[in-house]
Formats: sequence, structure tokens, C-alpha cells
Amino acid sequence: MDSEPKCRFNFPMDTCSKTRLDFEEIHTKGNEPQYKARIVTRRNDSQLNNNQQLQLQGWRAKCDIQVVIDHYACVKYLTKYASKGEPRTPMLKAAFNRIMNNAPSNDNPHKAIKKLL
Repeated sequence: MDSEPKCRFNFPMDTCSKTRLDFEEIHTKGNEPQYKARIVTRRNDSQLNNNQQLQLQGWRAKCDIQVVIDHYACVKYLTKYASKGEPRTPMLKAAFNRIMNNAPSNDNPHKAIKKLL
């Protein structure tokens, strides 16, 4: 049995002493082999995601980086990002409800949002 639980984002990740590129063969309709590149950045903590040190120092928060070197990686990233389901925060829900309850039905939506903000 593992001492650390696994999550859907593959944490904890293995530590890595040196940044490297891993290539994974992907299945395609044709018989020609194609590969997907994945960057594995140096990390000394199993809870740290792929990062770029300069970006972390400037942003001062966790930032996940990915290498996009082909159309497959780009489409996969955009599809995953666009379809990511995020729960609404209570503050966002309250703001939306205020807009809907206080705006006249014939009011311009942009105008109603500007009034609230």
C-alpha cells in the first residue's frame, strides 16, 4: 500500500534531479509512429508541479507549464482548458443573482453588470 494517496492530477509526483523531455508514443489512424513530448522539470518536492523558476519568482504562486511543440499538444491543452469544469464561488453566484434580480428585463446586459461593479 502507498504511504501517500494518489490524486487525479497524479500528485504526489516523483522528484527529479534534472529537467528533461519525455516522449510518449501516441496512437494515430495511420501506421506511422508519432510522439507526444512532455516536459518534466527539476523538483525536490513531490507536491510541486512542472514549473519554471523565474516565473515562480515573479508570480509568487504555483504555475504549471507545459511544452507545446506540435498541433496535438496544442489541441489537447486548449480542449482540456476550455472544458474544465470549475465550481462557481459563492461570491460569483451572489453577484450574478444581484444582476439578474435588479436589472430591468429590457436593460442592456453590459449596462447592468457595470452598475453592479
